[in-house]
Amino acid sequence: MSELREYSVRLARKADLQKLMILEKQSFTDECFSQSQMKYLLTKANSLILVIEDKTNLLGSIILLKRRNSYSLRIYSLAVNPKYRGKGIGKKLLEITEEKAIQLGLKTLSLEVKSTNSAAISLYGNNGFIKTKEKNNYYTDGSAAYIMRKEIT
Repeated sequence: MSELREYSVRLARKADLQKLMILEKQSFTDECFSQSQMKYLLTKANSLILVIEDKTNLLGSIILLKRRNSYSLRIYSLAVNPKYRGKGIGKKLLEITEEKAIQLGLKTLSLEVKSTNSAAISLYGNNGFIKTKEKNNYYTDGSAAYIMRKEIT
């Protein structure tokens, strides 16, 4: 695995909508956000969208949701451009997410992941997430989801 060298991480902006939609379609086939859903997440939802980019490309993104009066930050979606997978982008986004959660005074990170997505399950497991539950028929294709959590200090 060759590591990512020059990159920057920042909050997504409205101007990123089209690039985020391209990344979404490259990353997900069945469970893709529509443009209106992505726009809502960018502008109105109680969410943070972080992007990681090099000088010319959007390499990945992570969508985070925080409910009021909750001590958990939910990873709603993590997407990495297929050309850049295996270069530490997902790991970097998870590390920055944990830093953000600590800054916000939160205690846990949580997510749902398709039970057949072994690459994502491995990424999360290698970064301290533990499977806590399984939800059958969670996805539109009937697949189950694992609920994964990470306690942070």
